[in-house]
Amino acid sequence: VEWGLLFPEANGEYQSPINLNSREARYDPRLLEVGLNPNYVVCRDCEVINDGHTVRIML
Repeated sequence: VEWGLLFPEANGEYQSPINLNSREARYDPRLLEVGLNPNYVVCRDCEVINDGHTVRIML
């Protein structure tokens, strides 16, 4: 199955999906829980760089 058929919103010109084989995934108990916080501070002194392959945020 093609990526864009399953996820049309990710079917852009510059998309580069990777194949993740969940059968080869291993759990690492040393990993910490990632907490997402909806209350954030807007960064006005940063630079966003999109080179067509990746997006970097320079703080």
